[in-house]
Amino acid sequence: MKVYLKLNTENGIISIPFKKIENADKFTVRYENMGTLINSIIEMLQLKIDMYDVSEVYLSASAEEDSEKLPIKYSKDNFDYQSLYEQFVIYLNQDSRRLWKLNTKDIKSKIGNKLQDNGSIDAYEVELLTAAYFGMHGHEDTGYKRKREAYFLIKDTKGIRIKINPIESIKRDDLSIYSNGEDDYLNHLIELSKRNPEQFANLMDEIAKEDLESLSTLIKNQGYGIVDGVTEMTEINQGSIRHLEEMTGHKIEELRKMCVPSGKGRK
Repeated sequence: MKVYLKLNTENGIISIPFKKIENADKFTVRYENMGTLINSIIEMLQLKIDMYDVSEVYLSASAEEDSEKLPIKYSKDNFDYQSLYEQFVIYLNQDSRRLWKLNTKDIKSKIGNKLQDNGSIDAYEVELLTAAYFGMHGHEDTGYKRKREAYFLIKDTKGIRIKINPIESIKRDDLSIYSNGEDDYLNHLIELSKRNPEQFANLMDEIAKEDLESLSTLIKNQGYGIVDGVTEMTEINQGSIRHLEEMTGHKIEELRKMCVPSGKGRK
C-alpha cells in the first residue's frame, strides 16, 4: 500500500509518494535525524524552502487527510528483527496485561479469559505468542508493518535494549552513478569500472591523472567528486537521487513537479 512522506511547512504540506512503507523506511533510514533528512530532500527536489521552514515530518497513508501520523525511521531506528522479538518478550513479561494493547484477534483468542480474570501468562506462553505475533520461528509472516509498530511501541521503555544494525552507505567506488559528457576516454574508464569492479583502484589512478578542473566540467554529478578535489563532499549525490527514484517509482523530474506545498501549513 502506498505511503506518503510529508513535510509540514508554513506554506502547506509537501507529500512525497513511496511504493509502500518499507520503501519509505529504506529511504529515511539513511539519515541520522530530521535535519539531515530535510536538507537532503530540499536539495534533491530543489524545494524553495530551508530546513527551518519545516515543523514536522511524518508518514501518512493518504496524500490528503491524515487519519494517522506514523513516525519516521532514522538510522538510529534500524532495528534487528531477532533482537526486537527478544526484547518484545521482555516487554510483555514486565506486565502481561500489555498483551491486550496488541489488539489482535489471534492473540486474544489464544490467551482467552486469563487476563480478564486478573490471571497471568507464563513466560513460555508469552514467548510463543510473541513469535506468532511477529510471524517468526516457523509462524506465518505477519508483515513488516507489525514489527515496525512494535518497535516504536517499546523503543523508549525502561529496561528495553533493541539492537540497531549499521546502515550500509552508498559506495563511492561505483562509477556507474555518474553521467558523463563527451569525453570518450572518461566514458571508456567508467564503462570498464562497470564491467570490472575489481579494477576500480587502477581505474581511479588513471582518472586522477586527468586535469581536475576539466574533469569537474565533464562529470555531471552534483554530489561528491570521483576523486578528491573535483567537487565538495556532500550528502546529496546521484546515488541518493537514484535511491529515491527506486523507492518512490518516480523519476526525479516527476517528483520535483509533484512535490509542491498544498493545503494548510503548520500550526
